[in-house]
Amino acid sequence: METSFADLKKKDVVNVRNGKKMGKICNILFCWPEGRITGFVVPDGKGFFVRSEIFIPVGCIVKIGADVILAEVNLSSEPPSERMGIKPPDRRSYEEYE
Repeated sequence: METSFADLKKKDVVNVRNGKKMGKICNILFCWPEGRITGFVVPDGKGFFVRSEIFIPVGCIVKIGADVILAEVNLSSEPPSERMGIKPPDRRSYEEYE
């Protein structure tokens, strides 16, 4: 199936795990030399002033239909770095700077 980015960004993305609408695709990520799509980016919509985004890997796309894209995404409240097992560095105290 061939489709354009213009067509994809008009479709709603729905998470099949909870049935909630995630929004519309705002960006596509791909590997340049291979020309392979790695995933889609959807705005998170949780922040008013801070724009956050959700990356959906291609492997999580269940179906691309005529008017909707179904994705199986496990959203948790943890930051992405902690979900991947990356521990943030320890913060220094303000006394060290004085």
